[in-house]
Order: sequence, then structure tokens, then C-alpha cells
Amino acid sequence: MGSAATGQVLSEALGLALPGSALVPEPLAKLLRYARAAGKQVLRLLADDVTPRQILTLEAFENAIVVHAAIGGSTNALLHVPEIAREAGVEVTIDDFDRIHRNVPVLADVKTTGRYPAEYFWYAGGVPALMLELRDLLHLDCMTVTGKTLGENLEEIERDRFFMRERLGYLRNVKIRRDEIIRPRDDPFATDGGIAILRGNIAPEGAMVKTFSVPDEMHVHTGPARVFEAEAEAIDALIERRITPGDVMVIRYEGPHANGMPEMYFAAAILASDPVLNTTTAIVTDGRYSGAMRGPCIGHVAPEALDGGPISLVEENDLIELNVPERRLAIVGIDGDPRPQDEVTEILARRRERWSPRPRRHTRGILSLYEQIASTASHGASLLGNGATPPSPEPAAARVMGDGVATTPETVAIADYDYGDVDIERAIMEEAGFELIAAQCKTEDELIEVAHDAAAVVAQYATISARVIAELADCRVIARYGTGVDIVDVDAATRHNILVTNVPSDWCESEVADHAMALLLALARKVNVYDRATRGGTWQWQSGAPIHRLRGSVLGLLSFGSIARAIAARAAGFGMRITAHDPFLPAEEITAARAEAVSFDELVTESDCLVIQAPLTAETHHLFDEFQLRRMKPTAILVNTARGPIVDDRALHRALSEGWIAGAGLDDIEEEPAKVRDWRPDNPLFDLDNVVITPHAAYYSEEAIATVRHFAAEEVVRVLTGQRPVSPVNADDLADPRWSRPR
Repeated sequence: MGSAATGQVLSEALGLALPGSALVPEPLAKLLRYARAAGKQVLRLLADDVTPRQILTLEAFENAIVVHAAIGGSTNALLHVPEIAREAGVEVTIDDFDRIHRNVPVLADVKTTGRYPAEYFWYAGGVPALMLELRDLLHLDCMTVTGKTLGENLEEIERDRFFMRERLGYLRNVKIRRDEIIRPRDDPFATDGGIAILRGNIAPEGAMVKTFSVPDEMHVHTGPARVFEAEAEAIDALIERRITPGDVMVIRYEGPHANGMPEMYFAAAILASDPVLNTTTAIVTDGRYSGAMRGPCIGHVAPEALDGGPISLVEENDLIELNVPERRLAIVGIDGDPRPQDEVTEILARRRERWSPRPRRHTRGILSLYEQIASTASHGASLLGNGATPPSPEPAAARVMGDGVATTPETVAIADYDYGDVDIERAIMEEAGFELIAAQCKTEDELIEVAHDAAAVVAQYATISARVIAELADCRVIARYGTGVDIVDVDAATRHNILVTNVPSDWCESEVADHAMALLLALARKVNVYDRATRGGTWQWQSGAPIHRLRGSVLGLLSFGSIARAIAARAAGFGMRITAHDPFLPAEEITAARAEAVSFDELVTESDCLVIQAPLTAETHHLFDEFQLRRMKPTAILVNTARGPIVDDRALHRALSEGWIAGAGLDDIEEEPAKVRDWRPDNPLFDLDNVVITPHAAYYSEEAIATVRHFAAEEVVRVLTGQRPVSPVNADDLADPRWSRPR
């Protein structure tokens, strides 16, 4: 049963909701009647001074766990129920779930693991019908919000013929018997409850598995570990078919302290949907699952990896044993060979001597706060912090080498930036234990002086040439503030075994698309011409003539990546016909996105507005020269929201002056002033009325700037601390992956 449905059922099982009120189907008027009855009952409880603490006893929580077992409830209850109990002054642990679930069969054949939707459970009698089947396992003397005991409530319902008759009428309409949905005790959906708590040298504080959703053949399994530092890595491995039957996928650094304990939904869903892997392969993680969990998936491993839990010590090809009947989860072999337990313990101890914590995934905002103070998964992952406290990453200055000699902090050099400050980057670097040096380098010599001994270099516009790279004595990663990496000699970086990273283009997708449309509209409607005329004293609509209707005109896009598609979506709203040329995409993909695939010649000659959104390469440099500009329509508008040198400015000036095209909107010019020291605005394009020029600002919004700064800085930290980068450029070409190991 899903998490939301489980929550409703547990509320009723605890005695906090009116009998029969959980999971009322939304279209039924019964829902409104229950709501009104609940409101009236609240007033009675207030008048009688009945509080939740009087209802939420240990016995009430045990009743709820019995019902949780019988419905095959969400694994999130292992986090929520103990914390609700704590607030009520009652101690409930994950071991209570294991103890009770061993003795309670799963009776509800309800999605997600079962067959029927949750609303059918209500039609079959809901929580009261289930409790009547389990009456001998319940504490019937528990008080409920009705003012009566649970036993009294069940007796009334049992005598009330209309209670069940009203609901069963719906099931008759679909020809389903009640006992198909809520099974009798002698024919359960599963013989014991849905949850088991496993322990062993991987999970000393416990881990959980939803046993009845695990294929029988996987209740006892031993297989080689495949280790992933984040769910995204595991998903890639599954999609790319790099997981083989028998593997045990270990997904770590996803616990409360490392990443806020997100749901490992996609990895588990892919595994469960594969008929071979689902019966041969397991997932073990310090992240969580939910009611949607299916298949051989073990979660909530505690202590988590960031706290130094043994899951952090697992290495590729360790043999992992999963034994549900014996409630065991352990490393039982090394490098594919079984080993005695004392030998495994000794090896893990040696690994621990080399281990150091990674930085948390979040450095600001509510998730950062949560990761710092939350308790462990075995204690509810609660903000009350009643579990183990995660160790802070050891400051770089305090790290020691193998010979016991203290090292100085590694430095990260920012080569240049135009954000006004480096506060975001400094906070991220210093929390991870690195020293930040920020500069404004305009020459190669300045950059070499600043970054010579740096472990990482971050650059916005500064050119990192082969000469600069050759002088970087200790650099392991060069990170670009942005998507394009033409400022970096990537081949030289690869030869020196330096990783290059960038920021995926979606960080400013909306901003660039909006900006391209703003330039297009300003030129199509002659906004700049009207503005200058009215400021000069001319108040006539004719001062902008001629203007042509956008609807029905052709928007041509050079490249058809995510930003170009966002531009196309906006232009379609104005009734424009969309064409695109992208030599790297099949025509079918362009057509599927509701654009017409055209040749480059057709793009140039037929577009009424042509938007350049291509990367700057040797092939695209000066792509729009005199020859191409002469071929465009005399009424055409050229918009460049990519890189300035793609357009030959001298040729464009002539095209605009002599009427080869009608106008141009440029977010950069050929000399790219941001990269030039002491730049002067002497480009003749500035003297023309039919061109709008912006200072390479298409990517700008406060939100986009914050995103690109965070991403670039966090990418550096990921690499320097041994984590896999999210957006590497040359990772596959490096001869020695030394960048992937922390110093």
C-alpha cells in the first residue's frame, strides 16, 4: 500500500480517526459526511478533555503495527510511527515492527505490491473489516476518538448490517468478491508481515526490507557488490545494462545526513521491471523507499555511509549476503571469494583507517539544516536528532599523510568571475575543507601565477590554454562556469590527466529562450526604432514602417538542443512556423518536436527570423559571413544568443547598412568584450539603428546565476573528495582516473 494510503489506515488503527473513515473514495458523498462527523466529534472530545496522549498508548501503537503488517504498508511508516510515538511519550522502535510483523499475515491484496486499488479496500470493509479478521492479535481495550474502546467499536460494526452492505454493493458492480481484496486468515496474501529488520556487519543498527514483495528465490542470496556513490550512478548502470544477474547494488551516501534520505524510487523501479534482475539481483542502500517499493530492495541501512557506517567500507566485488529468514545482511567475502568472518572484520578495520567522510550534498537551505541535525534512519531520521550525530568533514588543514605529517589545505583557484563576490563558492569550499583563492586573470601569466599549485581551477571567461595547463603542477579538475568549454584546451587537459567539467545547459534554458524571443520581438515590432524616434520628438507610427505580422512567418533555428526547443515552444505561441537545422540530430527527432527539419541552405534562405543557438567550433566560426548573409531574405531578422564569433561582425555591419537583412539581435559581438582587458565600444555595429545588442546577458537571472555558481563549486568538491562528477567533459578519455580519488 502506498505511503499516503498507509497514513490514513494507521490514523484509524491508532484510534485517531473515526471507524471506517480511512480511504473513502473521493467521489462519494460519504467523504463529506465523515468530515462533518469528525468536526462534531472534535468538539465533543474538547468538551470531555480527551487528548491524543490518552489515546496514543503503547498498545495503540502495537495495534497500528499489526494493521500495518496486514496491509503490507509503506516502509515510510518505519520513520514516522516511532517519531509519532516519541511525541506521545511512548517508545516504539524498528524492532517492534520486526517482532509484530513476524506474527501477522498480509491480508490486503492492494496496490502497489498487490492487485487492487486502495479504494477497493474501503469497499471491502476497510480498516474495521481488517481488524475483525485480526481481532485476536489486537489490544481491544484501547480508547479511540469515538469515546469507546476499539473492541466496542468493532462489536457495533459487526452488528451493523448496513455498514458492510452499503460498501459491498460497489464490489458487486465490478464482480469482485470481498475476500479477494481482504483475504481470510487461512488464505493470506503473504504468510508473515511485510517488514523485516536485518542486521550484520553492513547494518549494525539495522536495515529494512519489505519481505512479501521480494521474490522467494531472493530471500536468501549472496552476490558480488556493485558500489555506487549516488542513485543516479546506479540508474545509469541499470539503463546501460552494466548490472548482471546475481549482483548486489550498493547505493550509498543517500542517508539523512548525506542527502536528506531521498526515495530510491527509480533504481528500484527499473530493477523490479526487469524479469531477470528482479529475481536475481538486490539493492542495498542507506536511502529510503516508500509504499511503491517492489522487489529485492534493502533500505534504511544504519549507520549511513556519511556517519562512517560499514556500508561506506564496501568495495567492488565484496560478497554481500542477504538472508531474510535469519534477518542478516553482511559482507561474507572479499574480491569475490568467501572469507572467514574474523578475516572480513580485520579487512574492514584496515579500510576504516583509510576512510574519511565526504561533504554533505547540500550546503545551504532547509536540506542543509536537516542533514546536520537529523537522527539516523533507525531512529526515524528525525529533526529532534535523537540518533547518531554525523561527523563534520575533517578540515583540510587537519588532514595527515600516511607518515603522520600534517598537510596544508588544498586550494581552489577561481580564475575570473563577474558576480561581484565569491561568497557562495567560499562557503561550499570551506565547508568541504578547501582554501579558496579568487582572482581576475586577464592574461595567461596572471592565471599561471594564481593557479600554479591549485588542486582545482574554476573559470568564467579566462582562457585556460595548453601553456597554462602545462604549468598547473597539482590540478585535478578544471570547472567552467557555464556550458561551453571552448575557453579550455580540453585535449591538453586530457593529456595532463586533468578532468574538465561544465554546467549542463538547462541551468539557463528558460532565460536564454526568453532573451532570444525578447530580441526577436523587439526587432520585429521595431521597438528600438520607435523608442529612438519618440525620444527625438517624432510621434508617428510610420517611423517604424515597414512591420510585418509574425503569425505565419518562419522561425529558423540553427541547432535543436534544449534551449532551441524552448525557443521553438515560445515562438509557436505567436503562430510562427518552426524549422530547424541540426546536423547531429535525425530529422525524425526534430519532427517529433513539432518542427520541420531543413537543410542549412533552406534555413538561411527561407527563414524570416533565424536564431543561432549553436556552439562555437572551428566549423561554426564566422559561419555567417558575407556569402551567407547575402542569401538571407531582405526582410529577415538574425538573432544570435550563442557565441559572438559565429557571426562575422564586419560582414553583418555591411548587411545591415546595405539592406541585405532587416535587423539583428546580438547577445554578444565578435570580440567578446567580457574576455578583453580595457575593452572600448568602437564596433561600428553600435552606430546602427536596426541592431539590438546586449552584453552576453541572455543567461542572466538571479536564479540562474545562483544555480551555475553552486553547480560549478559543488562539482569541484565532488571531484576533489572522490565523488563522481555530474557533468564531466573528458572523463572517458583520461588515462589514469587519479582525479576520482581524494588526496
